[in-house]
Amino acid sequence: MNWTINVTDNSALLIITAAGEPDVAGFQAYFAAATAHPLWHPKIPALCDFRSLEAHKASNSMIHEIAQFFRENLNRLDAHPDVALVVKGPSDYGVARIYEAAAGDFSRCSVFYSVDKALEWLAENNEGIPARPAALEFKPARPSV
Repeated sequence: MNWTINVTDNSALLIITAAGEPDVAGFQAYFAAATAHPLWHPKIPALCDFRSLEAHKASNSMIHEIAQFFRENLNRLDAHPDVALVVKGPSDYGVARIYEAAAGDFSRCSVFYSVDKALEWLAENNEGIPARPAALEFKPARPSV
């Protein structure tokens, strides 16, 4: 699993782009990188661009393990962000909805096919969300370093 982390200059939006086959270690690594970012804060909303992630390859147990990891660690940090998951197709949408249900109520989460719709949803409850951050100019996901 490859991923990149970006935060808008005004700290209004965390952007996670992931590609490839999902794995628990990849999600744990991007969480650690995101929360260590100097502009990260506990209420920062996240747009997860998973259109290049092969989410349909995740097992049910993997989805629940990832959800539990995020729930425990966000609660530990007293972080309850809004999270928009953007996926490419129906099977990935289904996996994302399973994650959404497994994650529970630690954050407000929703699944979209469109980045624009996801940004609109995030902007409903969060100030400063840009209409189209430069980080979303459809660059291919790169491996983290």
